Amino acid sequence: MQDIRYALRSLRKQPIFALVAVATLTLGIGANTAIFSLLMSVLKSALPVRDPQALVILTNPGSSGVHEGLLGNERNLMSYPEFQQLRDQSTVFSGLTASQSALDVTHARVDGGEPEEIRARMVSAEYFSTLGVSALLGRAFRADDDPAAPYAVISYDYWRRRFGRRGDILGTTMAIRRGVFSIIG
Repeated sequence: MQDIRYALRSLRKQPIFALVAVATLTLGIGANTAIFSLLMSVLKSALPVRDPQALVILTNPGSSGVHEGLLGNERNLMSYPEFQQLRDQSTVFSGLTASQSALDVTHARVDGGEPEEIRARMVSAEYFSTLGVSALLGRAFRADDDPAAPYAVISYDYWRRRFGRRGDILGTTMAIRRGVFSIIG
């Protein structure tokens, strides 16, 4: 108690120091609270998929999602036939899907128009059904689709930005690299 009384007397004698100390503590506590709240909202927010806590990513942790050529005999990626074998013979997982690690930035021509920059990712036919996500318009890929089928499913943001959420885009073609894809969802 004697120390507290001494501290209060000292602060009364130097009100500017007391004001700066209180303001510093207020800013520090406020900043920590804001950062903690933001982190908790990001960490606790669920992914917009069915059963997000059950998702597992099978990857090479040493590659950090990046693959730049082969060094020696070690491979960081799985081939599509290897994925199909794992998917078809797995009794542990309720579903498996393959996905390209990173979004590719490339160019596309929509209905023969001018090239525009897009971000694209190759995925297997089970991608949307495994995540429990359905198409808002049209359909997503199906397991009985030919893996080489020239289909594309576009994101909601791209649909909104590029097509103004028009409902008549199904069947629109997109020339990406050397292929022509039909938008199905």
